[in-house]
Amino acid sequence: METSLNNRISTTQVFFVIVQTQIGISILTLPRDVYGAVEWEGWISIAIAGAVIQLVLLIYVPLVFRFKHHTFFTLTKITLGTPISVFINLGYFFYFISVSILILILYYRTIAAWLLPVTPKWMIMLLIISAAVYLVREDIHIIGRFYALVSGLLVIVIAVQFTGYTSANPLYLLPIGHVGIKDYIEGAQSSLQAMLGFEVLLFIYPFIQGAKKKVIQSVSLAIWFTVSLYIFTTVSVFLFFSPDEIELVPHPVLYMLKAYSSPFIDRLDLIFISIWIVSVTTSLIMYLYLVSLFTQVILPIKKRKTGVLFGGTLIFAISMFFESNESIDAFGEFVSKISYSFIFYIPAVLLIVALIRKKPERGKE
Repeated sequence: METSLNNRISTTQVFFVIVQTQIGISILTLPRDVYGAVEWEGWISIAIAGAVIQLVLLIYVPLVFRFKHHTFFTLTKITLGTPISVFINLGYFFYFISVSILILILYYRTIAAWLLPVTPKWMIMLLIISAAVYLVREDIHIIGRFYALVSGLLVIVIAVQFTGYTSANPLYLLPIGHVGIKDYIEGAQSSLQAMLGFEVLLFIYPFIQGAKKKVIQSVSLAIWFTVSLYIFTTVSVFLFFSPDEIELVPHPVLYMLKAYSSPFIDRLDLIFISIWIVSVTTSLIMYLYLVSLFTQVILPIKKRKTGVLFGGTLIFAISMFFESNESIDAFGEFVSKISYSFIFYIPAVLLIVALIRKKPERGKE
């Protein structure tokens, strides 16, 4: 697998890769999701989730730095042996396929509801999967540059939300501390699912050019940028909608923007969706990129570009089978449950085994 200097990303690009992978579908629904657990104190749960992710880095950083000259695939082989590593790599392959499918079907459901209600499902899905395949065929340093370029659109995502403050009511955020610790934890679990994407560090670390300290700083800044954006969005929604209203709107951010009107601009919700589509695409791009890496390991596919076409076709084909909202929600719940194993438990086991067995051996990196 190519990790030459011409196929590496800087620590600055790592920041944009993590941010763009994390921010996607969930920004539209997170305020309502956390409200269901902790009501108007949902922003506290989001901050707790950010702190948990920062702690998870205490597992990721020692693991990837201990195997800094190895990809994740060889890392599992060195640590656990070939038979188990094949099983784990196959599991990650199906996990990334599942996440990509979920992103695609949730994207379609939102676009069909707000923009293109009569456009065929296959056409909407084919447009975004084609854009993802086109870019993923390039090397990681090209993807990193693209992420840095489109990250400027996040300024607009933040700016348009200030329109909701024209009708803000600070009393909607009070009182603080009216729920228990169990509720905060439940809200943090919902928030963690919205922040998935930081785990790409495990797989792109060999492609990063920079010192360990700078990598840690870039990833930490990316995580807390996403946390801050989610908190800002959630607070904006909570200030705009009353407690009774927020339970009735499936996409509170879009409804908040739709309510704004001026002589110069109208339907801010459509402007927001246009930018949101880019964020969804960047999330799909990274997971499709990871799928293409795994195809070279678990399938008889030598060229990564061939793996991109295979992965994109597979994701598109499976996504077409999800029709009802019930099946989509059930699949989303399934992905949410299995994500903990791939994001937390398996990396923790790999680190523990590596420390016990003292892998990799000194001088054999």
